[in-house]
Amino acid sequence: MLQHRFWNLLAKKLAKEATTEEIQELEELMRLHPDWHYAAQHIEDIWSLSIEDNPQAAEDSYLRHLNRMKKIGIAPADPDDDETNLTLHYPNRKRKRAFTYSIIGLAVLAIVLLFIPFKGKEELPVSTTSEISTRMGSRSKLVLPDGSSVWLNAGSKLIYNKEFGTESREVTLVGEGYFEVVRMTELPFIIQTPTMQVKVLGTSFNVKSYLNELTSETSVIKGSVEVISRQRPGEKFLLKTNEKLVLSNNKKRDNKESQPNIPMIVLKSLTYAEKDSAVIETSWVENKLAFDDESFAEVALKMERWYAVKIIFKDKHIERVHLTGSFVNENIQQALEALQFSTNFHYEINENIITITK
Repeated sequence: MLQHRFWNLLAKKLAKEATTEEIQELEELMRLHPDWHYAAQHIEDIWSLSIEDNPQAAEDSYLRHLNRMKKIGIAPADPDDDETNLTLHYPNRKRKRAFTYSIIGLAVLAIVLLFIPFKGKEELPVSTTSEISTRMGSRSKLVLPDGSSVWLNAGSKLIYNKEFGTESREVTLVGEGYFEVVRMTELPFIIQTPTMQVKVLGTSFNVKSYLNELTSETSVIKGSVEVISRQRPGEKFLLKTNEKLVLSNNKKRDNKESQPNIPMIVLKSLTYAEKDSAVIETSWVENKLAFDDESFAEVALKMERWYAVKIIFKDKHIERVHLTGSFVNENIQQALEALQFSTNFHYEINENIITITK
């Protein structure tokens, strides 16, 4: 669960055991979930008061609370303690680590008990945000409170405040979405993604920002948009009709030989299919999986979301082969058989896992 990962990373940060990558991941999760900042700040405040000033007093207090919690059956299990009653003592190194994580858990529980009212006395707090997500293999359409329409591609998530459309029009997108935005000059429409910010007044455009891809894109079908890359926040890029901005996600790969040399920022024109002049970037909105001169690895990511499968390559050369084509009603087996006409490979399907070999 994403929230469980958040608490895990926060605990490691407070225990000073988090790596640079884990701290960056934690910051990204809090940026995508602004409401988590509040709980994190409270826990850090509790941590600084309880641990840094007097570590032993903090543990003694923790153990007393944990004993009381165990008696009423709400304390978490302690794998390092076989006794029913906990006694006050100076922990060894292993115990200190367990204590570090346990007291963070206690702080989390304290905040939960503080902010969730007792049952029967008050109503539960109402969420201030709305979240819409799509599973792998599915797509959906929604209409926002301001009348703007959004199509979400497979494996995508859109979050917006319930006050959306009154004081601001800002959404958070992870994945891919096609937007038809109602024009409201006094309230610009802003899309926040892990790699960029897109600002518009009223237009039609596509935004793709999947966390597991090498690039993110903004493609303008009609009108204009303003894009700011998070890697170069001091620059603004104005895109007009038929233009596309491609940003490198700067992902680190284990096998650097298989990673293509991708420029940081590239401005391109939209891609049109030769057969019917359809726009490749938005073909998924019309329930068509299309690709033009893309590597097999890139096509495989699209196929994974489209068919809800996992594709594994056993040969790096096959990953780099470039493909062009489109699928509408084909199932995954028919799609793979069609690709075999343009490149030589074999495949094996085991439930939802597909292995590609030479």
